[in-house]
Amino acid sequence: MNKKIIHALVAASFVASIAAPALAQTSTTTPTTSAKKTINVACIQNAVETRDSAIISAVSTHATAQTSALSARKSALKTAWAITDQKARRDALRNAWKAFSAASQSARKMFRDAQHAAWKKFNTDRKACGTQGMSDRRRRPRFPALEIRREANQKVPDTRNFLICLHPTLSAVAERYAQGA
Repeated sequence: MNKKIIHALVAASFVASIAAPALAQTSTTTPTTSAKKTINVACIQNAVETRDSAIISAVSTHATAQTSALSARKSALKTAWAITDQKARRDALRNAWKAFSAASQSARKMFRDAQHAAWKKFNTDRKACGTQGMSDRRRRPRFPALEIRREANQKVPDTRNFLICLHPTLSAVAERYAQGA
């Protein structure tokens, strides 16, 4: 026990003797003041207006396309259920759902493309306004446990840790799941 204390004191004094001269040095440079960047407010407001107007239009177009796809599905399913032949009815039902799925996918793709184009144009307009490092885009909060794994370039987290980071009260359930019960 005494040897451990003596070794710890010797190690601490060694570290202190090396660190003390480095900490005693003072900086002789004077801080420089940098001019604040001015932001062209009217320019960035126009860029925001253009971006948000394009996104509003894309949302409206997407809603209209989804509504028409749902209406077409409803009428196709009603017509399909009126068919008396079982094989023909099954084919008609399958075709109705395939058509709805294709129309819905097409609407989502058009929306994503329009939204991407709006943000891309906004970023070029923003840079032209002189706000290189600034953006008003909100970053989504992430789970801390998942973020640590992403920074460490680890693989997808296991279910137990994912449940624990979702909600602390799920830890008991996650423990039982990990034990295979």
